[in-house]
Amino acid sequence: MMQVQQTLEIIRVRNKTAYFEQDTLISEHALQISINNEVIIHLSCTPKNLEELVIGHLFSQGFIHHYGDIELLQINEDLSASVKLRNFNSLIHRSSSQQALQNAAIQSASPHNIANALTADAKIALPVEAMFSYEEILERAASLQNRSVLFQKTGGVHACELYYTAQKSYYMEDIGRHNAFDKTLGAALRDGVPFTNAMLLTTGRVPNEIMFKAIVAKLPILVSRSAPTAEAVSLAREHNITLCGFARDRRMNIYSIPERIYGITYIS
Repeated sequence: MMQVQQTLEIIRVRNKTAYFEQDTLISEHALQISINNEVIIHLSCTPKNLEELVIGHLFSQGFIHHYGDIELLQINEDLSASVKLRNFNSLIHRSSSQQALQNAAIQSASPHNIANALTADAKIALPVEAMFSYEEILERAASLQNRSVLFQKTGGVHACELYYTAQKSYYMEDIGRHNAFDKTLGAALRDGVPFTNAMLLTTGRVPNEIMFKAIVAKLPILVSRSAPTAEAVSLAREHNITLCGFARDRRMNIYSIPERIYGITYIS
């Protein structure tokens, strides 16, 4: 089994003085995912929680809509993933709205192009009601990297948490912020837990590709310790998602739908 981290000898330089030292680095794995014996993608990832990564990736890319669409999922000895899907012939093409949305996200940063790629049925209709407090959001955001032993040792991973309550959440980490996001979705999908009453917190930036995943999952709240892009903010406003950035050091920016967050005093 591939190790998640490795110890290597490096040369450390401080104030022009160099010395040899053992350092811990994160490992990187090229995960090959095959559906019904057809290779669909190779993902560069951290070699842990691979089953959750596969489930979440298939969901966010439109190959599956529910965990029950998967008939068989096997992580092989070489750490490749073999998947057998029910109704594969129809699912491999994905829904036209999701495929068009993904293509728009890749080809253009325009939120107008991405939003127009969704059909009317795919538009989010989430209730706008208070869900989480300001204090709770900042507390969860602060704990993201603090609880990551891998980050403390290597500084080389992103973390995500799909948070429901203090007693129920899913925490994942990976070298890729997209992978960490997919891992949390995959864990919840496998347990049959919906996303519509949760918030997802991430240590990474929020470009439109991350917002695409939030739209597909119908996540009501997305919180980042880092920055969103202008296009991601436009998408959040268009699709009724509460988006927060720079959630750290007792502060945060709210870019859309602030009504889901309570415990804030507004001043004129």
